[in-house]
Amino acid sequence: MEQGQVMGQLYQIIEEIGHGGTGVIYKAYHLRLGKYVVIKKIKDHFTGSVNVRTEADILKKLRHTCLPQVYDFIQEGSQVFTVMDYIDGYDLEYYLEQGICFPPQQLLVWLRELCGVLMYLHSQNPPILHSDIKPANIMVTSEDNICLIDFNISFGLEDEKDILGISPYYAAPEQYDRAQLYGMHEMEMPPLDGRMDLYSLAATFYRLVSGIRPSTDYETNVPLSAMHLPEFAPEFLHVIDKSMRINPQERYYTAKEMYGALSDLRKMDKRYRQFRLGVITATAAYAAGLMLSAGLILYGRNLCIREDFMTDYGILSDALSEGKEELALDKCFEILNENRYKGLLEQQNGRKAEILHVVGNYYDRNGDYANASAYYRDAAEISGLSAETGIYSRDYAISLAKEGKVAQAESILWQLEQSAVNSVQIHYIEAEIAYAKQEYEKAEEKVQMVLDGNPDTELKIKSYMLKADISGKLGKEQEQAACLEKARACGGQAIVLRKLGVAYMGLAKNAQKGMEKSKYYKKALEIYRQLSSLAYPSVEDRLNLAIVYLQMGESYHCEETLLAMTEEGVGDYRVWMYLAFSYEWEGDLARMKPCCKQAVEIYESSVPFGQEGVMDEQIRHLYELYEQMGG
Repeated sequence: MEQGQVMGQLYQIIEEIGHGGTGVIYKAYHLRLGKYVVIKKIKDHFTGSVNVRTEADILKKLRHTCLPQVYDFIQEGSQVFTVMDYIDGYDLEYYLEQGICFPPQQLLVWLRELCGVLMYLHSQNPPILHSDIKPANIMVTSEDNICLIDFNISFGLEDEKDILGISPYYAAPEQYDRAQLYGMHEMEMPPLDGRMDLYSLAATFYRLVSGIRPSTDYETNVPLSAMHLPEFAPEFLHVIDKSMRINPQERYYTAKEMYGALSDLRKMDKRYRQFRLGVITATAAYAAGLMLSAGLILYGRNLCIREDFMTDYGILSDALSEGKEELALDKCFEILNENRYKGLLEQQNGRKAEILHVVGNYYDRNGDYANASAYYRDAAEISGLSAETGIYSRDYAISLAKEGKVAQAESILWQLEQSAVNSVQIHYIEAEIAYAKQEYEKAEEKVQMVLDGNPDTELKIKSYMLKADISGKLGKEQEQAACLEKARACGGQAIVLRKLGVAYMGLAKNAQKGMEKSKYYKKALEIYRQLSSLAYPSVEDRLNLAIVYLQMGESYHCEETLLAMTEEGVGDYRVWMYLAFSYEWEGDLARMKPCCKQAVEIYESSVPFGQEGVMDEQIRHLYELYEQMGG
């Protein structure tokens, strides 16, 4: 492409800035957003194997502070282009060529951060491989942040294909062999997985530590632990050596396992503890001696703060990926309220906005739309209104609509319509606003437009959940469950399962035939068993599991579930109430009576007796049992 050329009436080419494993890379200017971007032209012999729409969905949904944001995919005839963030800084290859070395603790921080990136990529559904990690693809920004760039076509592990755009010195042996044997004996080649990326990451740090470029004659690579490198902790060198083993089975199995090994270095390495106390040597000299000795102390202190921050941020990411909502929320507040991180968060608005958004999501899932709106608003104000950060304003508008502030939601919608936010996001906000206004047919029409627009996975899940809510309002219970099953198939987590469990329990309750009732209760049972197996199941999850057992006549399992909750000190009157109902079903009056008494006492201490509006059918039945026993 030529300098000055405008693509799609939106991106003006500035200059060619490099070649990646599968394409040519240009610096360009986003005419609407007023910012620099990178446009990567995929080489012609790769375009035939690229499913543009699938690739767009995979890459555009990625949100990580150590990854460039992908904005757009463009196909012009047989040519395919990706548009993503322009990262201002230099890559590690540049520093290596300049002969600049980095202190051991800086390399430890960066290696752990990059392991965190791979944890994020490999945890996607389907998992994503980078496939071309090397010094030239790791940027150090002007703020000393690390960023992993220049994705090849990122194949998921469930749809693994041959990866040809490799960098020989850093490619894993199995990846190198596969490229060399392309088209030959394909069925005999083992599948590639995340351990390929772990090798490439370790090979990159092998060179950063030793100054020696790894060889494609893998047997000749001398382990770091066999070199004389006294400034590095032996445990740190061992992590790199293990990740570079020729046999993938001998490496760390996952990026999370490698991350954990690096985290443990802090407990093992005496030099690191000394570093934490301020003993910083001349090896901390960085960027060819540009820092003064006084700056070294400040640099080391800031490095410690940054590492602690990334540790906490990694715990937060793990908690989110594992569905530990309460732990994630606690970690968010801990990060936001930690005085040492305030300066860092001010410098990294993107990361702060992400954390605020996580808190907003928690409150939104729990129906606290006032708090959700407040956090979404703060995230939107910090990040500004643009195509890449429109998700914060989108969720702010939606939470306002749910809160009943429709006029304010419509005002934000209008602002988003004037920006670069795509039409799919706009239609989703319109659907939520219509739902809030009880215009269910219009909401159904708009949400179908979102689904027809091929949204990313996150928005697809949200859309199916909203469509399920609309179906419930329109009395379409079967369709409601079907929509939630589609959300579940897209990778929806606990919130989808909880809605689906309630839907199946409703269908079972209203079923006329015994076999049909049993079918729906079995589906609900499978869901609540899954929810109760989570690390942090909610009280509602376990209560509903007990209720389903009771409805299916499995009183033993019902009692087992509820008694476990009493032993854990769960102080909810419903635990004792359902225990009483279970014993009533069995005709065991001796055990039913104390359960009734306990349930009534807990209930009356929290909801004063006599408030008829809060006494549902089950509470009335509980009091009837209690009175029959002389309570």
